[in-house]
Amino acid sequence: MSREAVDLYRELAAGNQDAYLPSLAMSLCNVGAVAILVDEPSEPALAATVEGTALLRGLAAAEPGAFTGSLHVATATLTQLQAMLDGQPPGDETEAAEGPDTPTGT
Repeated sequence: MSREAVDLYRELAAGNQDAYLPSLAMSLCNVGAVAILVDEPSEPALAATVEGTALLRGLAAAEPGAFTGSLHVATATLTQLQAMLDGQPPGDETEAAEGPDTPTGT
């Protein structure tokens, strides 16, 4: 269902980005969120979430008040999905977000 929404919003955004790009971005991120919920991470879900997060990053840069919260949620979804694909146990997304060589402030 979420992939069908992506296809629909992609078509609509092609004709009117101002109206439909935010919905496309959220629909792309929802593909990753659903993959997490059903515990079925996949490379296609990751790719959709990466694309959606990138779109939200651009939207948040243009309109921070409207899209920063959604960007934070998308980034968390992306981090969790990547961690799942990397085989990290649930709740251990910190290393995936920071990377193994990033100082953690200690």
